Amino acid sequence: MIIRSNCTLFTLAALIGLVGATSVSARADKALVVGVNEYPKLANGSNLEGCVNDAHNIQKSLTALGFEVTTLIDDSALKQNILDALIKLKSVSHSGERYVFYFAG
Repeated sequence: MIIRSNCTLFTLAALIGLVGATSVSARADKALVVGVNEYPKLANGSNLEGCVNDAHNIQKSLTALGFEVTTLIDDSALKQNILDALIKLKSVSHSGERYVFYFAG
């Protein structure tokens, strides 16, 4: 079974609305973007299509909006790597900044 991810347009619209709706003068907005197509430990047919592409599109959009983006894709998107990236974001956070966590998988 192949599941195609078609959430990019909705998510982009939501992000643009979120970013445009805030009037906080942020210093260095940050984002963690995760995209996973490959699930090697699951049964054949469990892999997805489009999630990595969606993650790259969100990364480009957020970068264009001035966000500092950390991106984890497939093999690098392990649980511990995601947790470490979230901890790092928290450790460098400042008042008035905006944060986005995006997961496609």
